[in-house]
Amino acid sequence: ERAAKSPMAAATSLAGWALKSHRGKPFRERQERRFFQSKGYSVSYFKDSSLGSRTGKFDLRKATSLSEPEDGKEAGAHLLLVLPGKKIVIKFENEADAWLKLWCSAVAESVLAQPLKQYHDIELHAEMIKEYGTSAEIKASSSLFASLASPRAPAPAPAPIPASTPAPEPAPEPAPAPEPAHAPEPA
Repeated sequence: ERAAKSPMAAATSLAGWALKSHRGKPFRERQERRFFQSKGYSVSYFKDSSLGSRTGKFDLRKATSLSEPEDGKEAGAHLLLVLPGKKIVIKFENEADAWLKLWCSAVAESVLAQPLKQYHDIELHAEMIKEYGTSAEIKASSSLFASLASPRAPAPAPAPIPASTPAPEPAPEPAPAPEPAHAPEPA
């Protein structure tokens, strides 16, 4: 008999309160309490749990680094998420392990710092790909931040196909056949 999947293996969505750094300021200096909604790779955050006033969003596929913050200005936080042009420091209010498992399983394993690799769940990662792997990129609400919300940069374009080699020179025309021998004309 097959073992049943754990309930967490299929939990590709989560919602709850967290503190996040504000506008690039160090976490200990300035943080905002936001209601986070994570569905697949898409993460949105709001001023309140009514989901009426979204203040930001990002796509976990775009992450270039996910690590534990260093002590000092980021002390007390759970995650340091780096996206192109943006750094977000987050402290989850509840279910920190569930959030860590979800986000660490959503990002490419190569962007995870070693201490967070323990949260990467292969089954959850496969479920994310199955459910959301082909989902459209997330568009930012402001064109100024559009590059921050879209998924990871696409894979580099394949190398150009080398120009085809010139066609071989046509074979020379065969020599004309000799004229048929004529019988001598009678004199």
